[in-house]
Amino acid sequence: MGSAFLLIAAISWSVVILHIKRHTWTVSPLDLAPWQMLLATVPLAGFAFALEGAPTTIPLDAHLLELLFLIGPVATSVCFVISAEAGVASAPSPCPISRSAYP
Repeated sequence: MGSAFLLIAAISWSVVILHIKRHTWTVSPLDLAPWQMLLATVPLAGFAFALEGAPTTIPLDAHLLELLFLIGPVATSVCFVISAEAGVASAPSPCPISRSAYP
């Protein structure tokens, strides 16, 4: 089951890369990152509840809050914005590959 999830994630990421390179951006990816995080929370929470069940206890302490802050909005948003900006910067040129400098 884990291998299937990894394969689905890899395919999804490749689709995202293609979309980022070919999309005409009207706003910056930094403006879209909070919406991406918000919209991804709903299905991920549903999958977690369906697969793992309801949480029995959650130790709410400073360490957990630090981890949630770092992994959630900081790490995920920063990586999304960096990859989106890099994809926009390396958008495909209109020149066909046969005429470019690559062998």
